[in-house]
Amino acid sequence: MSSPERAFTYGEARRGFGGVLTALQDCLWVNDPMAAIRAEYKP
Repeated sequence: MSSPERAFTYGEARRGFGGVLTALQDCLWVNDPMAAIRAEYKP
């Protein structure tokens, strides 16, 4: 798999799995997924 294809599939898989995690409403999170996403963004 080429580098652009790898980057594309990584992004798609990450967003897909993030959608699954976001759909879980009644879970007790140790680290809230949305807080983890916000913490990853370093301007």
